[in-house]
Amino acid sequence: MRLKIALAAVATLLTVSSAAAHRPDFGTGEYANPLTAYVIEDPEVSIVVYRDVTCERPELWMRLEGVAGMELYVQLLVPAIERLEGYRPTLAVVGPGFPASRLGIDLPSGAGAVPFPTASLEPVVFDEPFTGTRDWILMEETLLIPQTGTYYVVAWDPRRSTGKLAVSVGTREAFGLVDLFRFPGWRRDAQAFHELGRFAPAEPVTERICPR
Repeated sequence: MRLKIALAAVATLLTVSSAAAHRPDFGTGEYANPLTAYVIEDPEVSIVVYRDVTCERPELWMRLEGVAGMELYVQLLVPAIERLEGYRPTLAVVGPGFPASRLGIDLPSGAGAVPFPTASLEPVVFDEPFTGTRDWILMEETLLIPQTGTYYVVAWDPRRSTGKLAVSVGTREAFGLVDLFRFPGWRRDAQAFHELGRFAPAEPVTERICPR
């Protein structure tokens, strides 16, 4: 009976929309540059990486092995926290076959980029039902990978302000039974990232512009 209940719960997770079912990573790795990038094992599987943007770690990098002609779905979000209402980071997909670009950050040698600035975009509010969190979706796009090779997804604030952001990749849910038992921890970490309830800061937080 317990197994049937657990399987039913997993089945519920598997039937939710892609925006509500990203497998999360809460910044447990460095992910600060191409060498320490988060490794996307399967670009089709829905995942999300959360990031506290600091002066020491101003960029979030993710790496994948692309195949010519494959579709890559990317999404950039900011947690719906009042002080971040005007926070507008940029996302770029970086790799071979893309146009040469000057983004104000260091790119791998020979790589081009397709940037997605968000300064002039109106965010879309997204309520995540499983964690009880709210985000602003700044952009989402599906683009074609032009060549077979190593590609990167990078997010940062061109103004060099501290803040918070999240990047999601992929649309196919791939949860297993073990994920059911991970969910309470995921929910706790998501609420902490969004500063909800008992995770609200004791003192007001002020973001700052980092020196260049």
